[in-house]
Amino acid sequence: MHLLTVIEEDRLGSDLSDWLSLAAELIGRLHAALTCYRDSMRTRVDDTVGIPEPVTEIHTGLRGRPRKVVDVGILEEAISTSRQIHTTELARVLGIHRNTLCSYMKSHGIERRYTKITDMELDNLVTAFKKRRPDVTHQRCCGHGYS
Repeated sequence: MHLLTVIEEDRLGSDLSDWLSLAAELIGRLHAALTCYRDSMRTRVDDTVGIPEPVTEIHTGLRGRPRKVVDVGILEEAISTSRQIHTTELARVLGIHRNTLCSYMKSHGIERRYTKITDMELDNLVTAFKKRRPDVTHQRCCGHGYS
């Protein structure tokens, strides 16, 4: 049965009908207000929010393309082990060549690390594993390190 049929058959139907009309009107107003708010948020410009520019172009006055300088802070954050962003993907997003990104990282001492373990800790781990299992090949030892 439809809700309107039940309301009409009920002896309090007129009161429920009035309530239903009021509820429909309020929902319509709410929908219009939310639509207006959504449209205003799409075109909103917030002066308090700064969008960082990860790459700055420096015009040297010489022939050729301008020099591109990557923000070191953004680069360190993007390369961190928690991000897992490949250098080729990062270079594509930044709009620079992969080799440019790698040379910039090298000149600023930024290393691409896949884990937070240091070289010394890794050496100790491999040495301890090899002592426990001297019969294991190098490939197996590397596989143990990945687990």
